[in-house]
Amino acid sequence: MQKYSTCFITFLSIFLTVSMGYCQPKTDDFLTKLFVQNSHPIFQEVIKHPDTYRLQIIYTQINRDKNNQPSFKNYYFNVDSTFYFNPASTVKLSLALLALEKLNQMKQPQVNKFTSMQFDTAFSGQTNEWKDDTSPNGFPSIAHFIKKAFLVSDNDAYSRMYEFVGQETANRVLHAKGYPDTRITHRFVRMTPDENRHTNPVRFIKEDGSLIYKQPATYNQMPFDFSRIAKIGKGYMTGKDSLIHERSAVAAH
Repeated sequence: MQKYSTCFITFLSIFLTVSMGYCQPKTDDFLTKLFVQNSHPIFQEVIKHPDTYRLQIIYTQINRDKNNQPSFKNYYFNVDSTFYFNPASTVKLSLALLALEKLNQMKQPQVNKFTSMQFDTAFSGQTNEWKDDTSPNGFPSIAHFIKKAFLVSDNDAYSRMYEFVGQETANRVLHAKGYPDTRITHRFVRMTPDENRHTNPVRFIKEDGSLIYKQPATYNQMPFDFSRIAKIGKGYMTGKDSLIHERSAVAAH
């Protein structure tokens, strides 16, 4: 478990800036001086107007001692805990780590990241996945999902890891690790909030199809607090052709 905890600390310090707890933007001289060295006009335009471009940067420097043990030092640029940050595809890393940690905690001797698995359906909007023609043995697995998520930024791989971990587990684990303001709320497919609260039943199987372990469908009963809703843009579409001329609330999606 130690190695996964270390991975979480490294990743979350970079990714989940919304929960760092700063009352005003935090910027270190190290990054300010470093950025001055890049004279590209587009780069300088973004750096000089971080609020316009919603820019937040955390750079984690990894140092190793003579025994090759790592230590981490963070440097910040315009990091503000009250400034909404949409992580986009970097959320795939958090689900990969959560999936690996869950596998560890299951303590099923025949189940590991390479074990073949299948996804069934139990609620509206869900789809099954019994085969994966891109994997070596033709079946999905956590290891292959992680490979696809990082090599080609595959959205389905993320969604399947989300379904394996479960919406409630994903959020409770992140909150317990010290990031109470984070929210992982949906797959990368169009589904309603209620459909995203429901996650598929999952089976781990041998390559002959016989069952090793079955995980039932889950439902997240934990409420999401969106009291700090961020609004961006100039307008948004409702329905197919209705334009509302006001900023859209992004934090509740």
